[in-house]
Amino acid sequence: TDNLLFRDCRFHDSPGSRIVVQAHNVTFEGCVFGPMKGTPLKLFSCYTYNVWCEGIGCTNVVVRGCRFEDAVDQDLASVPPTQIYAGLAIPADGHWTMPYIPIANAEFAALMEADRAAGRHVAPTPDGVGHVLIEGNTFVNPPGWIFYAENGTGYTLRDNAVEWHNPPAGRLPFAGQVRLP
Repeated sequence: TDNLLFRDCRFHDSPGSRIVVQAHNVTFEGCVFGPMKGTPLKLFSCYTYNVWCEGIGCTNVVVRGCRFEDAVDQDLASVPPTQIYAGLAIPADGHWTMPYIPIANAEFAALMEADRAAGRHVAPTPDGVGHVLIEGNTFVNPPGWIFYAENGTGYTLRDNAVEWHNPPAGRLPFAGQVRLP
């Protein structure tokens, strides 16, 4: 699903709630995220060679004039508390397969094994997630990062504000900051 517009929506109060975007050409405008537990907005895609693909990328996303209020993250252990996360989960070794599930296509399985034997690592482009504009948003009491990009390209952040009314007890040293690849 592509070409989505969310305008003046409110996402809140659901344990583990978050919006996981796995689409292209998506706009969030004037929305309110929170209070909630979990990363409010995830721009994400993931795959394994022989089992599944979660999304086909997430590009051309605009997050404009939104408010992120008191989101207490309980997300992935590998990613610290974050208000907006962007990333394409790609295999660390380039071959992320599940050995107990065989690759049905014998020709593809042979190519994978030949690459592995030769020490070659094959992975899709990390550009499957990117080209994101985060503009004119307000982040209230973020416990950690306001934006965390695992990989990808084309991230623009401008005219955003962080407000501290009741800073969370577990506020981390990087609270209110941005992490880019």
